[in-house]
Amino acid sequence: MASDNKNLYRRIRTVTVLGVLLIALLLLLQKETKPLSEVDVETPAGITHIRSIYGVKAGDNFDKPESVGIDKDGNLYVADTGNHRIAVFDKSGEYIRHFGDRKSVPYPLSIAISKSGRMYVTSLMMQRLTILDKNGKVKKKMQFKKKDEIPLRVTLYKGKMYMTTVGKIMIGDMDGNIEKRLSKEGRALGMLEYPNGIAVTKVGKLKEAIVISDSNNNRIQVFRMNGKPYAYLGRPPKSLKDKGLLFGLPTGLTIDQEGRVFVMDSLNHTVRIFNNAGDDLGELGKQGSSDGFFFYPTDIQHMGGKRFVITDKWNDRAQIVDLTLSETKKVKTPPKKKKFIWWNPLSWGNYGN
Repeated sequence: MASDNKNLYRRIRTVTVLGVLLIALLLLLQKETKPLSEVDVETPAGITHIRSIYGVKAGDNFDKPESVGIDKDGNLYVADTGNHRIAVFDKSGEYIRHFGDRKSVPYPLSIAISKSGRMYVTSLMMQRLTILDKNGKVKKKMQFKKKDEIPLRVTLYKGKMYMTTVGKIMIGDMDGNIEKRLSKEGRALGMLEYPNGIAVTKVGKLKEAIVISDSNNNRIQVFRMNGKPYAYLGRPPKSLKDKGLLFGLPTGLTIDQEGRVFVMDSLNHTVRIFNNAGDDLGELGKQGSSDGFFFYPTDIQHMGGKRFVITDKWNDRAQIVDLTLSETKKVKTPPKKKKFIWWNPLSWGNYGN
């Protein structure tokens, strides 16, 4: 009996020691692998970190947020994709409210907010556009069955809704009724493949134009308001090893008060910047998890002045940052090709129209 008790004691002691060693090992591993804090590293040149938003409260964090919208008062609406909700913050990043669930806004991809507070939310997974009132109550659901009409990104301009789909640009009224379908799916100039950014602005000689981040074709395209292609930057990849591309993967884009185009280059973890004539102003950003760094960012919106908000998707956060363009890093521009008007130092490559 005494022998059995001794053996039991040895086993308990062994298990306890192993448990303590395992905990110590895990703590050491956590210490060695945890992201560096903002004190540990210097923020990338040209980026002043203002605030990182990780969720609605401690322990209730974002899950792969895809995009962000801004209302007329400057409040931020984060599409918290994995949590099937929209989280609202003021312009300083302070939490206001959140709403939504799997039934109302499943897998929200993009959001735009009207002056009256009405919200337009797209869902790639559910092939749906949902319109909600200012309180987050669903007013209308629009289902799209055709593959090339699956909704991606949405924006509002002068009382109209502009929405990119897998292969088109759709223009509708504020009730979501589609009035025009522009472009079609494909790789040729003027065609689209999974465009993940859209804005309406002045470009070059055009007082109004639709600027598209044509993601899978690795280019930016500009269309006249009637859908006729006007200009572009970049070209589709020839293979997975193609090194002559202008972007890694262009996704969300926004326009500042000077008409400059800011494009999230998701695979390069940077913001690419072009002036209104198409001149390459360089890039800002580096891969990382510390404040001011990005890890596969997907969207960017201009908050005014030099301030922007960025959905840093794979860091599960939204970051408010100031961008200083005088500190951009120049990007090596691919060589010109006969087939494409790749890059003109003075203007956008154009279609000759």
